[in-house]
Amino acid sequence: MSTDAWLTLAVLAGVLALLVRTRLSPALVIFGATVALLVLGVIDTSQALSGFSNPAPFTVAALYVVAAAVQKTGALTPLLQQTLGERGWVRRPLLRVLPPTAAASAFLNNTPIVAMLIPQVSSWAARRGVSVSKLLMPLSFAALLGGMTTLIGTSTNLVVAGQMSEAGLEPIGFFEIGAVGLPIAVVGIGMVVLLARHVLPARRSALVELQEEARRFTIEMVVTPGG
Repeated sequence: MSTDAWLTLAVLAGVLALLVRTRLSPALVIFGATVALLVLGVIDTSQALSGFSNPAPFTVAALYVVAAAVQKTGALTPLLQQTLGERGWVRRPLLRVLPPTAAASAFLNNTPIVAMLIPQVSSWAARRGVSVSKLLMPLSFAALLGGMTTLIGTSTNLVVAGQMSEAGLEPIGFFEIGAVGLPIAVVGIGMVVLLARHVLPARRSALVELQEEARRFTIEMVVTPGG
């Protein structure tokens, strides 16, 4: 291998070590790796800045704005409450909500989809007395599985498609990966619905634990004259 390849491997090893230790933020680690490769001459300035012109991060950022607007306005509340229904504890609500989540994630980025659904699912679980941990993890899995069915389902697909175009390869078709991703999504969602109730632990939200287990103190103070 060339010297640039060895330097790149060394930087990647350092990035992985820092990410595992979690002492620094991932953004700072990745930015530092890019600067290191630039200083070492492995990449040039145009290559170091090419990521800022990639449409994937801007697509994700725009969808976060939409997710925040939906969360603030509560536009999804009636639809999601009707979808979850009032019958069943884990399996039946999962069977109702996971397929639409996967279908939406096929055409929107999965991260904003989950961000929009978390508050509504959490409030439904609190109202029904259901452990929210048995619903949120399957919700995330469904979004990930749905993102594997189309080109725009997740930002990773867009990045890979962009890299293929830059390398001169034939671009990925919009539904091309669905030939493999759709069967995996169907089987995966079925397994999640069947096993979530038994495999996932029953955990309460941090807010509930804080409200129920926080110790309360009363302090009495006397203000002296001239104090």
